Parts: sequence; structure tokens; C-alpha cells
Amino acid sequence: MTAENPRPAGTIDQIAKFQHPNYARGEFKGGEGFDLLLLDADNPEFAPREIDFYDTVIPRESEFVGLNLRTRLADYLNRHAEIQKNHGKKLEPRSVDFLSIGFIGILEERNRKALDSASEEVGKAKDIIIDMLPFPTYGVFCIDGRIKRLKVYGLVPGAAGFMHVPAGRVTDFKQGIGSELTLDTPSYYNGLLDKALATANTIVELRDAHRDCKAEGEKQILHTNLKGDGGLYENVVRVVQEIDATHEYVISMHHANKRVIGIVTSYDPDSNTLIMGLERQVVLEAGQAHGFTKYVLEDLADRNEIIDSARFIQEDSPIRSHFEAHQIDHFDWVDNFKHSLNLFWINMQAMRSEGLIDEIKAIVREVYNKNFDREQEAKAVGLLSDFIPDVCITEEEIEERAVLLAANAYSAFLTRHKNLERVRIPHDENITVLVEGENGPYKNYRSFAVNHKVKDDVAANTLLAVKIINGNLGWYGQDPEISDPTGVFQDDIESYKSVPKIGFCKEQVRDSTLDWDAIQQISWDDIPSAWMKMDSEGFANYVKTKFRKLDIQISDEFVEGVEELRDTFRRLYDSKDTRDLIEDGELVLLPTLADMNREIQTIIPFIPEGYIAEAA
Repeated sequence: MTAENPRPAGTIDQIAKFQHPNYARGEFKGGEGFDLLLLDADNPEFAPREIDFYDTVIPRESEFVGLNLRTRLADYLNRHAEIQKNHGKKLEPRSVDFLSIGFIGILEERNRKALDSASEEVGKAKDIIIDMLPFPTYGVFCIDGRIKRLKVYGLVPGAAGFMHVPAGRVTDFKQGIGSELTLDTPSYYNGLLDKALATANTIVELRDAHRDCKAEGEKQILHTNLKGDGGLYENVVRVVQEIDATHEYVISMHHANKRVIGIVTSYDPDSNTLIMGLERQVVLEAGQAHGFTKYVLEDLADRNEIIDSARFIQEDSPIRSHFEAHQIDHFDWVDNFKHSLNLFWINMQAMRSEGLIDEIKAIVREVYNKNFDREQEAKAVGLLSDFIPDVCITEEEIEERAVLLAANAYSAFLTRHKNLERVRIPHDENITVLVEGENGPYKNYRSFAVNHKVKDDVAANTLLAVKIINGNLGWYGQDPEISDPTGVFQDDIESYKSVPKIGFCKEQVRDSTLDWDAIQQISWDDIPSAWMKMDSEGFANYVKTKFRKLDIQISDEFVEGVEELRDTFRRLYDSKDTRDLIEDGELVLLPTLADMNREIQTIIPFIPEGYIAEAA
């Protein structure tokens, strides 16, 4: 792909061979390698409608995006064009190319990663991860696109579950009596806890707090300059309060035999390293007195009160020698994912047998299980603590922390070993993804991941993600941090700023028996115009008719997945702000269903009511 010819190569004949009953070839205007896929107005099953998106072009079929999925995409973009027409707008040809090429690129990246994730190499890595971590491990990260479980810890879905919310704050925690937090029930988060604790007596909850959080800044959650530490201390305190509230919930609901181990870190995307131990009482007291500035954190690390994984990869660190002996050729979390992950954890397993984990365990043990006089420590910082006193941690917890620290330092070493200085990693997120757990990082289409299962927040968090992307584009006076990944606006950043923001919602259907080849044949062009107002039973009956027409077995999981997707888009359209954003053409979100391996299989065209045919 070049600036002169940004469209992928191909031939019309390749596409013309495919004959879909609901589509006819339209007038070809896009140049070689593209086709216009329009709804077949002569098919009596569907009501005729005017198409005003004649420049819609969809790249050739690829190994990761089949022609069925491409036809659904073309039709969905046509439907969005109808909305624009109703609002007196029409996209310029370059913007049309941007949307079609961009969405194909997104689908290709995501589906390639999904197929890699289902490979034997990744499966072997998952087995090693589960073997090395003493407890089932979960986490909460910010929507910050630079903070992904893979890059931070070498973790992947199926071996560790993570959710992304703005600033890493779980809004299911509410202010209780005084300054204490309590966990709302029922809620999405407590549902996750209950599910995890149903099969394990102890789980680990990784919580990250970072400085200068854009999500916090945009939502004005904190007065981030109070202590001169970019809001880090306040962020840590909030996370500690949420962990305390989680403990209270578990005790009240699961009794004394269940436990959640809260591990608080602060990840630095610029170095790919992290600090662990910020939840400790003496550390919190230092932060309360002085803030978690660079100098305070360095002093705490010097005094073995916190652990800074960056010190493990310094030239004089004995731990670094393990990493030097286990280099990985062509290591790349993005471009060489399954090879890198497989060798990463094979090497981690080897380094454990060579003593790496034991060396780091000794460091963890020194920090967490040291004996000290609490009263004297409080006097040293001039304060008495309001936090729960530190307690000694078990050997299993020490092992868990040591493995996580080793994995983070090894990842940092492999990604930075030629340049151990901090290198600023820009906020270059360019799409919004509504997904339960984002499986990044990705090369071209980097995302703010909005957890659409946190239903009450989905509209507000989507707006927040779009606002931050606009900031990345330089809308608010700063220099742009991103460029057009499609190449359409490669030399015209000012025009690129005004194109619609793109993204998708991915609802995963965890049913291994589904015949996705058959499901991909389903046309959803007769979705009732009142789909937002229908009750769940009525809409489920509509979905079930599709299975009966295909004469395939009805899947409850599939019906529930479509219903969940419908509910997400209903909430987006119920909110005036997000509905206006979509109807004004500032945001195009693709409603998709993915299989149990996270491969996107089809598109369900949920468009604001009144856009198409009457109810079937």
C-alpha cells in the first residue's frame, strides 16, 4: 500500500465469482480491486430502498475477512450513508475510502490475532502461565491503549482475565459511611468476583494506577497537581479503597474461606516497567506526606519499601543476566505474536529452573515480610496511618508477585534491551472498541477499550474515548500524536482530523458448536424498525426465525449474544450525546459478533429506529 495507491490490489473478476442471493454488483467506481455491494432491491424478501453511498468500496477478500463479512460491512456503511443523507450530509470520497479500508484493516488485525490466539503455540504458553502463577489471576486496567496485559506481563485471555475502565476505576464501588467505599450488589463487577470465586478459594486482582492519566484528566476525577505527582497518590488511594471494599464484600458473601489478593502497581508505558508495593502502609504514608513524585519513589525503592522492576534490567543487576541468556530472535508482541509468546513463556519456565524466580522471591520477601516498628515508622514520616497495617504475606503470594515481576522485567528487557532509557510512548489510539477484554496491542488500529458490559457507563465512556482520540489528533491545540493508518489522508492531517472516528463493538458468543459458515449467510436486512422498543422475548423470537430458515439448531448462547449486542447499541442510542455523535457522522461503530476464539464472524446492523423496513 502506497500513498499514491493506498488501496490493496486485486481484480474485479475475483469478486464477481461470488454470487450472494441478497446482493447484486453495482456500478463499479472504485478502481481495480474493489466492488460496490448493494442490497438487491429485486429480491421480494426485502423492501427496496435508495442507496446513496455509491462510492463505497470494499477491499478484496482476505484470509482473515471473508466475503460474507465484507458484504455485511458494505451494507452497514450504506446504511450509515442513509443516516448522513437524512441529516443533510454526504461524506467526501476520501472519507468513504477511509471508512471502508479502515474497517477492513481493523477486522484483519483482530481476526489475525484471534486465529493466532487459537494456535498450538499460544495454547502451550497458556499452560505454562497457569502452571507458573499460583492463583487464578485477574486485573483491572485503564482504557489507556498503551496498557495491555500482553505487554505488561506477557499474559493473554484464557490465562488471565482483565477488564478496562477509565482510570482503572470500577464505578460499581460507591461511597459508603464516611470515606469508605462499598461494592454495589448486584453489579457487573461483583458478578465477576462471584464467578471467579465459585471455582477457587483465592484469586489475585491486579490493579494498576498510573500518573498523568488522560482518562482521569478528561473526566476531571482528580486534582492531579495537588501533590505534583500527576495524581498518582490519589489514584493509588482510590485503588486501595476499592481493594478494601472487595475484601469486605468477599467476607460478607463468601465467608472466611475465600480471599482476593489485591496487588497494586504503577505501570510506566515509556519504559514498560512497573512499581509494586504502593499499597503498603508505610508507602501510603510517604505518599500522603510528599506525593509519589519521582524522588519519593526512588527513595522508597532505595529503602526496599517498594519494588521497581526497571532495576532488574539495569546493567549491574544480577537478574539481568538471566534475560541476556534468553534472548528471543525477532521478538515482537505485535508483528510476531504467537512465536514471541511461545518462546517468552518457555524461557520463563527455563529461567525458573535456573533460579530467577527464587532470586526475585527473596526481594519480595524482604519488602513485604520485613519486621519494623509501626509506631516508629509513622513518626518517621510525621503521620499516623489511616490504612490497614501491613501483614506478612504467604509464600504462595510471594511466588505470584515474583512471577509477575519477572515477566514484566523480561518483557521490558526484550522490548527495550538496546535502549534502556525511557522512550516516550505517545497516546496514539485511533479507534474506539467496545469489548469485554481487549486482546492488544495492535500495529495500525490501536484502541481505547471500553468495557460494554459496564452497562450504565457505556455511553459516557464511549464519549470519553472519542474525546481523547480527538485530543490525539490535535483538536485542542496540541501537536497530533497519530496519523492516518489507511494512507488515504497520509499527507493531509487537517482533513484527517475531520473524518468520522471509527470503532466496533465485539460481543463474544462462547458456543463451540455453532455453524458460523451457515450463520454468516444470514441477512439481517429485515430487522424490525422498532428493534429498540421490543422486549427481549419478542426480539429473541425474531432471531430464532433466522435459524429456522437455515434449518440449523437454535443456539441459546447465540440468541443471548445478539440480545447483549442489541442492549449495548440501545444504550448508545438512548443517550442523546452518543446518538448525536453517530447520527452526525462523527462516529461509526460496527456491531459485531465473535466466536469463542474472539474471531469476528458477522455484523448485526443495529441502526437507530426508523431507518429501514417495517417489522417482519
